[in-house]
Amino acid sequence: MEMVPIAAAGSLENDHMCKELGTEITIVINNDLICDESIIDVSAAMEPVWWPECCIYRAPGRIRKINKEAYTPKLISIGPFHHGRKEVRDEDGEKELRDTEKLKVRKLKEFCDRTGKCQKEIARIIERNQDKIRRCYSESFDINKEDFMKMVLLDSTFIIEILLRADDREKYKDDFILSNPMLNDNIRLDLILLENQLPFFILKEIYEKFYERHSEKPIFQLACHYFGRYIKKKPEGEKMKKVKHFTDLIRLSSCPDNLKFKKRAKNPCTATKLYETGVVFKLHDQGLLDMHFQKSLSTKTSSCFNFSWLLKCLLGLTGFECLEHTQPLLKIPRFVIDDDTEVLLRNIMLLEQCHYPLEAFVCNHMVI
Repeated sequence: MEMVPIAAAGSLENDHMCKELGTEITIVINNDLICDESIIDVSAAMEPVWWPECCIYRAPGRIRKINKEAYTPKLISIGPFHHGRKEVRDEDGEKELRDTEKLKVRKLKEFCDRTGKCQKEIARIIERNQDKIRRCYSESFDINKEDFMKMVLLDSTFIIEILLRADDREKYKDDFILSNPMLNDNIRLDLILLENQLPFFILKEIYEKFYERHSEKPIFQLACHYFGRYIKKKPEGEKMKKVKHFTDLIRLSSCPDNLKFKKRAKNPCTATKLYETGVVFKLHDQGLLDMHFQKSLSTKTSSCFNFSWLLKCLLGLTGFECLEHTQPLLKIPRFVIDDDTEVLLRNIMLLEQCHYPLEAFVCNHMVI
């Protein structure tokens, strides 16, 4: 250990201070702390905290605390965030072990039998895209290269085989998953959780590389069919090309084709107030939140003319279509609420908060 006077730092002010106090102020330097920079690997700390490919996120603590179960898979874990998690709780709160890895291995074998390819051939594509896949996740994870490849191999072939079999239910009516409606519904719900995703591009590449009939039925079409109960309007054109994973697919199917964001009204009218002013509500089967307002012909001509009051008084006239055009019309989609609705909306809203903060279309319409 070395004793060094503070004046050695070259400060004249400090030297003058020492003389005035009549004492020698010293600093103790531990030679053990003087080390070569090469001993500390700072390369990982210098990596970007966000990659352009990043699109799969874990729910922040404050959001997860509201409803942890809404973001956690119950039966099947996909991707690194819940990898190796086998312990779940049943309805009675008892811990139950579910060895879903055996189910994944079975689907891997079925996919290899279907395509006539071996595991190593599929693994080569995963190895080639491994870095890109890792960059799709918002957090780093402690999974080595070999285990990561095995995970993606099992998860991707499981998903693809499920999509293929669900598309031909008559042929695979005895399939272990499809023949059990409750099991199938729970797995399908797990596959839309944001934390439980694989990037869509790797599923697409494996499918198109090894499945000969991929041009007849693109994987995008298979996914829309499998998640049909959650999809009101299938994304087309450029929207179809932008799909990042299954959660993103459900969100895109809920958004109108032309997203237009306006300032939120401070005091929006309730449905009751709109009805009292003569607005007619009409159901239409479009996107989940695809609403259209159509002005009446009379108000288009002049805002002073509105015959809604007349039709409201004479209820017998409302059945005539020619008179419907004289009333303002609000077209709204059907919104069905079931046991899956909260989980579905929470995961879409989480995706918007993390990835689409300036295009939070669902968040602007929903409060949970």
